Amino acid sequence: MNMSSATTPRNFQDNVEVECDFKVGKDFAPPGNKLMTLFIDDINMPQMNEWGDQETLEMVRQLIDLGGFWNLEKSSRGNFKTIKNL
Repeated sequence: MNMSSATTPRNFQDNVEVECDFKVGKDFAPPGNKLMTLFIDDINMPQMNEWGDQETLEMVRQLIDLGGFWNLEKSSRGNFKTIKNL
C-alpha cells in the first residue's frame, strides 16, 4: 500500500477490507486460510490535521494494537471490525 498526502483513513480502511472476506460476527480475514501481509510505503506522508495528528497513521496503529479498527461508515459508525490472520 502506497501512502501519500492524499491518503485518508477511509482509503486505508477500504484498501485493507477489499482484501478480506466477512467471516463471523464482526470478524474479517483474507479468503480461505491465507495470511495477509501489509506493506506500507511512505508511512510518513499522510496529511496532518489542525491538531498535528496524522489520522491515517492512527488507523494503522489501531490495526496493529487492537487487531482491527472502528468502522467509518455512517450507517455502522462506532462498530469495531476485527481483522484476523494479519
